[in-house]
Amino acid sequence: MLFFTIMNYLQFLILSYFYWLIIKNKKVKRLIQVIPFALLVIVLLDLFKLEGLKYFNSISISVRTFILIIYAILYFLELLRDDELIKNAIFINSLPTFWFNSALFTYHCCSFLYALSYNFLQSNIISEKKETTMTLLALNYFAGIIQIILFYIGLSKMKKKKYEYS
Repeated sequence: MLFFTIMNYLQFLILSYFYWLIIKNKKVKRLIQVIPFALLVIVLLDLFKLEGLKYFNSISISVRTFILIIYAILYFLELLRDDELIKNAIFINSLPTFWFNSALFTYHCCSFLYALSYNFLQSNIISEKKETTMTLLALNYFAGIIQIILFYIGLSKMKKKKYEYS
């Protein structure tokens, strides 16, 4: 599970950079610059002390997912209070970043519970828990499908660039 943990941390770094680019609040930007280091400490503790190398590191992945949900909420709140958008009469649903953020928010909200309870559900597989596991997994896959649809909407909102061929 070491590779999975490393890939999740790299994904967190990439998404933190995305939020650092789109969020305008300077205090939040500073926080986004510090949080990856704090999460790295949590990942290393979870990897070597708490859950180990052989198991799914649900603690660090749950913390990562929770932080990404907070980033998404902060961006939504920033969009709602953005005076520049209001003055220019720009609807937030016309912004590609709104749709990208919506996709990430939807997926991470649905996968949070699954990540949090993964080791518990795997260690106690009985018929009742198996149904719960399958329900959470189905919810996670459904959220992935919704995420892809929202990403598509965001991509369709981007301005198309015309390239000249010489």
